[in-house]
Amino acid sequence: MAIRVHCPSCHQVLEQMADVCPHCEAALPPAVVMSLAAASGEPPPATFVQNLRPAPDELISMTGLSDRPPVETWPTPTETSGLRPWLAAALSLICGLGQLYNSQVVKGIVLMILGAAAILMWPSLASKIAIPLLWGFAIADAFRVARRTRH
Repeated sequence: MAIRVHCPSCHQVLEQMADVCPHCEAALPPAVVMSLAAASGEPPPATFVQNLRPAPDELISMTGLSDRPPVETWPTPTETSGLRPWLAAALSLICGLGQLYNSQVVKGIVLMILGAAAILMWPSLASKIAIPLLWGFAIADAFRVARRTRH
């Protein structure tokens, strides 16, 4: 056997096909028995096969092995929610948070650092000009990116 399958209870190597560990006599989980069957090339024990439950209809329909139509899937939030762009813009009131919401991690972190630096340098004239521009850009960008990914 090229693949080594171990008992989850005693961690001993299982050498032959069984549904019970020969070392500790613990019942082997179905995944271990199926792995052991695949590794050894032997079929699983008949008692094990008889005790298996059929696969759920959802799983069968997802694999395409059924003649039945597939189970309807839930719509994604981007298909149904008109609030996503507005939520991203509202989160951008904390500079960069809207970008993090839109999964733009690097841009969000950079905007957070720039926003914190601008606040710390408040007494300077450049900071008083940069803060509204920076926040305006962050809010508009978060709204625009969220709206673009919604469609």
